[in-house]
Amino acid sequence: MAWVQRSDGLPANANVNYIVQKPSTKRLNSTSHELLAAEDTGLFHTINGGRWWNKITLPDPSNAEFGDIPAAAVDELEFHYVDYDPTNENIVYLLGQKTSVSRQWLYKSSDDLVTWSSRGIITV
Repeated sequence: MAWVQRSDGLPANANVNYIVQKPSTKRLNSTSHELLAAEDTGLFHTINGGRWWNKITLPDPSNAEFGDIPAAAVDELEFHYVDYDPTNENIVYLLGQKTSVSRQWLYKSSDDLVTWSSRGIITV
């Protein structure tokens, strides 16, 4: 299925699961609000209060914890939750899930959304 984009940069049939505002932008004019949106197809970022969104490029999730063959790819995940670290807003956490195999990953960026790492979540 082709990815169709709306005029604001989000997918045509966007299903935003969670949205969060960068703490340092809360008291700014609404056109300066920085937001992150966990959407089924990925993570989206805006620096202008949602007037235009950019999709954040994420790497494929770690397979070290599961050893799946074939390993999951990022385009197979749905993203359900995103939040800023309460002690450092340059650190962001993102939850991704591949429902067909009941797998979840926690993504982390420590450099203001530039690079990402992930770890599989193993429940016991």
